[in-house]
Amino acid sequence: MKNDPIVEEVREARRKRAEKLQFDIKRIFADAQSREATSGHPLVGREGCVCEEPAEYAVKPKKAGR
Repeated sequence: MKNDPIVEEVREARRKRAEKLQFDIKRIFADAQSREATSGHPLVGREGCVCEEPAEYAVKPKKAGR
């Protein structure tokens, strides 16, 4: 698989933020909630990820017998 420079950049940014917060998941979550409050864009939800796939990307169940 070919390395994607954008994916690598996102992973590096995520690693640096986690390192800054000492890889403490509670601190990472609190940081995300704080950034969400100031950005106006949903990042995390009380139940976990609020990421929803657009309908066109939803996995359609296979029909029985195929």
